[in-house]
Amino acid sequence: MSEDLTTWADRLERVLVDEPGPIDRVRVLAETESTQDAAWQSCGGRAGLVVVAGRQTRGRGRLGKHWVDSFGLGVAMTLVVEPGEPGWRLSVLAGVAAARACERFVPGRVRVRWPNDVLEPGERGRKLAGVLVESRSGLALVGVGINVRQGSEHWSGRLGEQAVSLHQLGAECSRLDVARALVKSFHALWKVDAGALIEEWRAREWLFGRRCTVAHNGDTFQGVVKTIDPNDQIVLDVGSGDVALPAASSSVIEVFTDSLPGLDQRRP
Repeated sequence: MSEDLTTWADRLERVLVDEPGPIDRVRVLAETESTQDAAWQSCGGRAGLVVVAGRQTRGRGRLGKHWVDSFGLGVAMTLVVEPGEPGWRLSVLAGVAAARACERFVPGRVRVRWPNDVLEPGERGRKLAGVLVESRSGLALVGVGINVRQGSEHWSGRLGEQAVSLHQLGAECSRLDVARALVKSFHALWKVDAGALIEEWRAREWLFGRRCTVAHNGDTFQGVVKTIDPNDQIVLDVGSGDVALPAASSSVIEVFTDSLPGLDQRRP
């Protein structure tokens, strides 16, 4: 499915008129290394810009990881906004917005996985999208990448087991369709209070009740995820008791298939 990028800016700007929110201007790039860097260079130190790229070659992920769409088959977007409070809000908001956007095109509840992944519906847990929030000079750069048109031939190595696209789940949407849905969802959630936002995030969270290995400060801990506070800590049941680790500086490095039956901490 070929897409004419020359129409993207006008059609995205219509979203801003129909459903106003924190974004008030659009820039579409045929190609960029990173929409995060391009957005910062283009925003003039002012919030309200969204940058979308037809192809992103050196996108960043959390903790030094990479998000690359070398085939130009996904959505690569950065929204420049005021950071606001509390600190976790933008990361959770962007993850839920991406999940809602994907749900417009595939059946079932799209899941999220702390701290920054958006997963296909169901329990398999393949990654549909990712979020990265960075702060620069009093502004927040909210980066979102969504897999849209990729097929199995586009995933190399273990990515074939770990990643999935909307197309692989049966959707026939264009990347512009998904980009428009993402901006709409972001604007709608911008108006939602923190309590309702965290409640929706918890209802989508995939890790609750799953046994994981979590790395923090050079050490690893294996246990069942009991609770997660995105602005505070992740609590693991390690068998001999609970271990609480800082959410912001810990990383899940392995998820096991088994879990404790009956464990449901989605309503703290």
